[in-house]
Amino acid sequence: MMAERQTMDRFTAVFLANQVDKIFEAKVTGVTRAGLFLTLEATGADGLAPISTLGHDFFVYDQDRHTLTGERTGVTYRLADRLMVRLREVDIVTGGVIVSIEDGDGKSAYKSRRGQSRRGGKGPASDTPARGKIKHVKKKKRTTPKGKKRAAARKST
Repeated sequence: MMAERQTMDRFTAVFLANQVDKIFEAKVTGVTRAGLFLTLEATGADGLAPISTLGHDFFVYDQDRHTLTGERTGVTYRLADRLMVRLREVDIVTGGVIVSIEDGDGKSAYKSRRGQSRRGGKGPASDTPARGKIKHVKKKKRTTPKGKKRAAARKST
């Protein structure tokens, strides 16, 4: 039974491999601290929406109610919800499918932080110091390898 399920997961992953970035309707089949487990309606494939892709909010997991609730936004995801999801990753070897939740405007609830530095500015991270701060660069010591030292010592004697 387990081998059959793994085989089916791999076959659906192969089928979905060329459909990355497409939007599907899905049903929430599991809620955990890690995120939402979903089943895609069109294909029956099982996928995971990691908690990091649900949006920039702190989600509280309620085990008794099977819900994830955003502290700041109040958005609640519960068991048996129907959602629109975007296919993000498909791993053919393991049969794993990663999705992200789409909001009503067709935009992803998760906004990628690619192209932003750790300080929150636009563009790639750079080594330029923050406003007004001087960055001290530690200078590298110049040393000679042991082999050259020995050769120099032999020549001088």
